[in-house]
Amino acid sequence: MYHIDVVDLVAESSDYDPEGLFCWIPKLECFAAVDPEHGDVLTFPSVTWSAIVRAPVRYLEAQWSVSDDGVRVLPWLHFPFRINNSDLALSPYPAHCVLHDVPVAEHDRKRHSMFDAYRDRDVDAWLHESRVSFPWSGIPATETILISCKGCFDAEAAWLQRIDDSIPVLDARKNKGGFIQCPNCGNRFSPADLFSFVDGMHTRCGQKINVLEREAEQ
Repeated sequence: MYHIDVVDLVAESSDYDPEGLFCWIPKLECFAAVDPEHGDVLTFPSVTWSAIVRAPVRYLEAQWSVSDDGVRVLPWLHFPFRINNSDLALSPYPAHCVLHDVPVAEHDRKRHSMFDAYRDRDVDAWLHESRVSFPWSGIPATETILISCKGCFDAEAAWLQRIDDSIPVLDARKNKGGFIQCPNCGNRFSPADLFSFVDGMHTRCGQKINVLEREAEQ
């Protein structure tokens, strides 16, 4: 969950948790509506208190409306993320990477296509390596732009490649329905399902699989 320091401006509500419902965010220096559960931060950067007093409902209900009154910000660009049941907090990216002595800036680049699967194979190992070797490897600013340090990005790419190189190709035979069972995670899927199987790899866990046809019945 993102840790966002706010000054709450709603004392109580019969329908919603008043925390963050309408507030002032000192770090951004603006009024906002924050949904802590979903990490949704709707800001009002140019709105004054006088304007809010004249039309309070408009701003109190803005997070559920389709109006253009507010500007949604990406919380990972501004606030630390605290992992549940852990003292670990992931901080927002700085402007400069002290590890590689280069700027942290916007770049049009993409991570390894199996990034999520390889990271999730051992999240603890990724977190440790991330903090030591590539702390600013990349966070999305848009669908195509990453904010990153080039050195960290390259170091993470090398780590991902080592994971890729370490994964053996394992056999999996089709059953009567044409499905296979992943020899790594046990998940069953059809090799024809492009959401589950791409270029010989199970997208859920990253396992490389050699698909065997079903044995002919005797």
